[in-house]
Amino acid sequence: MTARACIVAIMLAGIAGCASGTSRPAVPAPVVTAFPAPAIPAGLAASPEMRARHEAAWRKLQAGDTRGATRDFSAIIRQAPGFYPSVTGLGFVDLAGRDYKNAAARFTAAARLNERYLPAWLGLTDAALGMNDDAAAIGAMERALALDPAQPALKSRLDLVRFRRVQALITAGRAARTSGRFAESKRLLEDALALSPSSAAILRELVTTDTESGDLAGAEMHARRATTADPRDAEGWMVLAQVLDAAGRPADAATAAARAIAIDPRQEWREAMSGYREKANAAVLPAGFSNLRRSATVTRAEAAAFVGLELDDVLGRSRARSTGVITDIRGHWASQWILEVTRTGVMDIYPNHTFQPAATIRRSDLARMASALLGLAATGRPAELQRWRAGRPAFADMPATHAAYRAAAVAVGSGAMSAAGGRFEPTRPATGAELDAMVARISQLAH
Repeated sequence: MTARACIVAIMLAGIAGCASGTSRPAVPAPVVTAFPAPAIPAGLAASPEMRARHEAAWRKLQAGDTRGATRDFSAIIRQAPGFYPSVTGLGFVDLAGRDYKNAAARFTAAARLNERYLPAWLGLTDAALGMNDDAAAIGAMERALALDPAQPALKSRLDLVRFRRVQALITAGRAARTSGRFAESKRLLEDALALSPSSAAILRELVTTDTESGDLAGAEMHARRATTADPRDAEGWMVLAQVLDAAGRPADAATAAARAIAIDPRQEWREAMSGYREKANAAVLPAGFSNLRRSATVTRAEAAAFVGLELDDVLGRSRARSTGVITDIRGHWASQWILEVTRTGVMDIYPNHTFQPAATIRRSDLARMASALLGLAATGRPAELQRWRAGRPAFADMPATHAAYRAAAVAVGSGAMSAAGGRFEPTRPATGAELDAMVARISQLAH
């Protein structure tokens, strides 16, 4: 499976069911007696006769006399075309007769005459819902709530219509994506996101569309927004990892995968993270590094990288310490592992603040590394660790007063290193095979 296909698979699994249904949740139809009265605002000029006729028209509508209501509201409008309460009244007459299109036109006209006239916005809500125009209904309800927030029933209605609209947009966005209409899919999903800005599910749908269309920059942007919207969403972090890997950034992909695993330690995600790390390492390791086990000598940089790659879990058990400035590793291919082994105390920095990455590792240096690593790896074997540290083997070429004797004694006593013929050879360059054997023994003791 390709990287892009993996992302799509995760997305479809992670969001399945969010908008799987096609039925529209029922929104109650308008009832004449529930219509809000198109009251005449105090500041609106109207003669006593006009006010009386407007109120009479409204009572006729409430009684079901739509003809009489139409006649009276229309007469007022002929006399005063800008009298928006009666324009709104005619909108309610149309609404009662289920002429939603004409009702919407009247309510819109009334709202233009006074954009703060609440009955017009409430009427437009019902007209838009009658026409199945959820977008217009949402806009009208938002405006009505802005004018009068103390309407819990309208707020609940708005939430329901928003949810329905989001479902419809996601379903349409998926259909457009399946048909290869990626621009349309993205537009529909962005419309859904505008209604639910913090929805990680919609953002991941956008990641799928971006990925399938080859827009990996857009996919990364939406994936990062999804992890920000819900930092505890393991699927979101893994989708981001897939996007970063597809974009040729395996190191960043491994970091994102680690966040996913910290929340949900799935085995397949662990394997994917290992794969990302291998890709990232392969991109920076020198060409001959793969043959290090057969090398007659090993540099300090190679030793640091080998330990960092093979014993990363052991190094992770150490409390990082401050190492100060290292002046000679900036831009070096092994800098990340050099920093790791020096921060954990497995290797030291020289007093002049250099690491000397090209210097050759001697057996005494390897012994010090082994001793430090054993302290991290054998924490579950305290008796054995104490016995190795208390051991005093005799080396024909190294007295007990030698600076590296204690480390050599622990390394040999634990089986991490050997002393053929009773000689430790502290100044001889360590071979790749000896480094490999030491690392293998530390790994065995750690598990």
